[in-house]
Amino acid sequence: MKNIIIQDNHLPYILNNINYPTGGASVQTRNWMYGFENLGYKIIIISSAKIENKTNYTIINSGNKFSFRGLIFLSNIYYNYKILRKYKPAFIYISEPQWSNIYIGIISKLLNIKIIQRISNDNIADERIKLKFGIGKNKKNKFSRIKYIFYRIYLLLIKIILCQNEYQLKLFKEKYPNKNLMKIYNPFLINNAVVLTEKRSYVAWLGIFQKQKNLEGLFDIAKKLPTIKFKIAGVESLSIDDKTRYAIKRLRKLDNVEFVGLINRDSVLDFLSKAVCLLNTSHHEGFSNTFLESISVGTPIVTREKTDPDGIVNKYNLGNVSKTNLGLCKCIEKCINQKSDINLMRKYLLEYHDPLILSAKVIKFIDNGNNL
Repeated sequence: MKNIIIQDNHLPYILNNINYPTGGASVQTRNWMYGFENLGYKIIIISSAKIENKTNYTIINSGNKFSFRGLIFLSNIYYNYKILRKYKPAFIYISEPQWSNIYIGIISKLLNIKIIQRISNDNIADERIKLKFGIGKNKKNKFSRIKYIFYRIYLLLIKIILCQNEYQLKLFKEKYPNKNLMKIYNPFLINNAVVLTEKRSYVAWLGIFQKQKNLEGLFDIAKKLPTIKFKIAGVESLSIDDKTRYAIKRLRKLDNVEFVGLINRDSVLDFLSKAVCLLNTSHHEGFSNTFLESISVGTPIVTREKTDPDGIVNKYNLGNVSKTNLGLCKCIEKCINQKSDINLMRKYLLEYHDPLILSAKVIKFIDNGNNL
């Protein structure tokens, strides 16, 4: 049985059923795992999560390193070398590109092991990536610039990149014309055990409270629709900004808004199944996994055109889309007055997001790719 190494810092929380704000990239990775395992591969996980592993998976804590008298760079190189030599993976899947990937990038290059890099958000594909590293006109942080340089070197080392949508694919083709690029949607395994109900009584909003998720826009919509109940699920980001914090404060004062906290992964589908729609107010996404979770239980999506990946919501009748933030109010009202077609939604999921089919396509792409 061949090994696949998966590098994902938050995946162990999901595998061990620990209620933690993991983010969509790790949720997606869990579905890739299902596909790869059913194709006969054994999964080895590298993660910085410091938790007790109660699963049967091998989880390597990337924080357990030693240092050659303070030579951190060489220590990291050697640490990754030992892992790759021991497990000899067919390839490495990395859920999010980070500057620290340079260590495994260098060793995989030397050992001729392929890295499959997933692009998890649109802001990684365009110039907004610099903001993630704290690089801007008014920001001068030498260490951040070094990290950014390492990040760019890492991307130069790898040859296979999986994009989520056409926007990402276009930008990476322009930046890296010689790389093997593939657009492939997120895998999703339908859970038939969820009990569906006709009693849908609120607008669901689900996510981590951070600038990207645009809680200011959520406040404007909830205030505009005082007779409609909104349930907000999630917790504050560790790096929450002042505007988001202020928006939360204002949302808590609205009579039609209820904060339900961080929902356990096992309860997400139940939460969505009782909603008239899933509202997405984000400034940007890649391909939100909450979209797939929502339509799997027959709950339509309400979002803006800019966060509708490849226009799938409009194209496949998966909800309602608006150009503007306040235009989402009409979309919500439309969902309330329409009955969604769960059979149509699940047909879409089976055709475009089946984990086995998509994982097999990735394996075929790796095996048949040119100049890998």
